[in-house]
Amino acid sequence: MKTGKRILATFLSVAILIPSSTMTARAAAPSVTADESMYVNLDHYGKVEQINVVKRISLNGNNEFTDYGSYERVTNMSNLAEPSVTAQGVSWKLPESTGDFFYECALKPNAASLPWSFDVSYKLNGVPADADKLAGASGTVEISMKAIPNKSVSDYYKNNMLLQVGTMVDMEDTLSVEAPGAQVQTVGKSKLVVFAALPGEETTFTMRIGTKKFETDGMVIMMVPGTLEQMKDIKELKEDKDIIL
Repeated sequence: MKTGKRILATFLSVAILIPSSTMTARAAAPSVTADESMYVNLDHYGKVEQINVVKRISLNGNNEFTDYGSYERVTNMSNLAEPSVTAQGVSWKLPESTGDFFYECALKPNAASLPWSFDVSYKLNGVPADADKLAGASGTVEISMKAIPNKSVSDYYKNNMLLQVGTMVDMEDTLSVEAPGAQVQTVGKSKLVVFAALPGEETTFTMRIGTKKFETDGMVIMMVPGTLEQMKDIKELKEDKDIIL
């Protein structure tokens, strides 16, 4: 692993995962509307460390609104306007010339329920290993990520969210890459490895890297709603897989 980086600096991006926060505007114009994306940092073993939500606000002629949510920190990403943050939410008073408005909210690690939780483990040459001790290791490094569906989320997230897990492996000091069930594609001097799972599916992604000096920039996990076109096939795919199993 490169100096100063983690073995699994996992970056979890969940698009449109949480319902839009309740927004009210102080004018007769149509209410503001919001699109949200959640970004979650996990530790080496899959535990949630940090959650941030980036919000894109369509003001629809308003320049004042209140977002009712509990946030630890709020950051303006568009201009110099300062938020008014209380325990009940955050209020904004923006310049009238403001177009689409972006801001970031930091949440407590336990503030959101994700469609999957993750349990990550490691082996070096077949022997269980601590993530912190794998930097620069020589041999076969195995990363196993168990994805466990969350039964407490809404039916929409259980039935419509697709899971993708990917990483880039630099082949300069790498002898082999084995990733059963993944799509592996050569991209320049690297290999792109992408796993996928259907909504509500419990599965384990396993990747084995034969290396002279192990390093990684981490893994990217995405949970995104399927498109309307994809939804036509997801139910049939799940039913077929259940029959096969």
